[in-house]
Amino acid sequence: MATVALDSAAPAAVRRHPPGLWTLAATELWDRASFYGMQALLILYMTQYLLLPGPVDQVVGLHTLKSVITAVRGPLSVEGQATQIFALYITVLSLLPLVGGWLGDRFISRRAGVIAGASLMSAGHVFLGYTATFLVGLMLVLAGAGLLRGNVTPQIRALYDAEDTRTAEAFQIFYLTVSGGGFISPLIIGIVNERYGFHPAFAIAAVGMLIGLAWYLARMKTLPPDPPRTMRVDKAAALTSAEKRNVRTLLLFFAVPLAFWVAQAQVWNIYNIWVKDHVDRVIGGFRIPIPWLQSFDSLAPMVMAIAAIFYWRKGVPRTENYGRMAAGCALFGLGMLILAAAPSIAGRESRIPILLPIAFHIVSNAGWVLFVPTCAAFVATYAPESWRGTMLGLNLLTVSVAGFVSGPLSSIYEARGPTFFWAAIAVVPIAGSVILLVATPSLRRLLTPLEVPQST
Repeated sequence: MATVALDSAAPAAVRRHPPGLWTLAATELWDRASFYGMQALLILYMTQYLLLPGPVDQVVGLHTLKSVITAVRGPLSVEGQATQIFALYITVLSLLPLVGGWLGDRFISRRAGVIAGASLMSAGHVFLGYTATFLVGLMLVLAGAGLLRGNVTPQIRALYDAEDTRTAEAFQIFYLTVSGGGFISPLIIGIVNERYGFHPAFAIAAVGMLIGLAWYLARMKTLPPDPPRTMRVDKAAALTSAEKRNVRTLLLFFAVPLAFWVAQAQVWNIYNIWVKDHVDRVIGGFRIPIPWLQSFDSLAPMVMAIAAIFYWRKGVPRTENYGRMAAGCALFGLGMLILAAAPSIAGRESRIPILLPIAFHIVSNAGWVLFVPTCAAFVATYAPESWRGTMLGLNLLTVSVAGFVSGPLSSIYEARGPTFFWAAIAVVPIAGSVILLVATPSLRRLLTPLEVPQST
């Protein structure tokens, strides 16, 4: 069975990518620039402002949300409430691309999904800038992200044939731009937040998303046309036996990305609190803003992705997708072990030097580069065309499930301390790596690359 691997023998012309890839990649860059900038502030915004006496009473709907959380989890500190809200946010955020992809597969065009999603996200970031409408803004951002992300990545796959050796590289490039947005935005928004406060920082995120929308509209002619709605519905009802087998096999495969994202979700959630409480962020008299570490978390995979693309183009080594994904999970777990060992390395009576979190970001993001783009290309290659948005949405659903369990898992952090917590989380992606290695022979046998119909 063929895998999506870069062929060192392919001529340079074959590796040249269609212009539609750059349209989609730049659109996603602005999406992630606005999104990651906002996300880097979210947990800090809630713990340092929104959930404190005064502002907490001004937010429409927040009292009801807090009551529901308290009924489920019991009384919580401000930090406990913030991590639970954030976990719920990540859960819904990662669930909605499944809905958006399903709508794009069945009822609306993928182009319309991207346009509507970007518009909703822009409006949501504006509403986040006002205390009273915080939850309204959050819901608009979530709905917009579901539509946009559920319909961008299926268009990437439609640019390439079934066993085109450029597919894996295309997803590497796409996620390289994702990291670019994640790198730029927290730097800018972190400085704006330090000098002018939270609300102007949210406004910058809205501008970024509007730029992304304008770029997509101006470049739509470079994209593959959407199939007519009737064609999409007819195809959905008539999967071949190979397509059905691929769908069933991919559903089992999703246990592996779930293991990866359970660990990653804690970096979005409890990690910022750990940095605030335990890490010495002062270098030469300058106090590094916490969002800058999130920015570095995107810089590291940018550099590594560029190196990986050129390295794999040389064919040294010619590593297949299964090996890349397994190595990615294992490296991410190793990064978590660095966090677990940090107090012992630094000395338990002193704050942790910032070089240790930086080492974590380098190691874990080496894992991210190996796993995340490869996993997306893997799913897109073996998903039937009429199910592609849905299956990529299910791939993101693993992020949703991981975000959901990140809330209860955060209680381990408060009860057992950071060393036990990070060590326990590290076990999960390492276990995912082992599962994938064991399952690889079966996956090779069961999965069949599928052609993209010419009509798409």
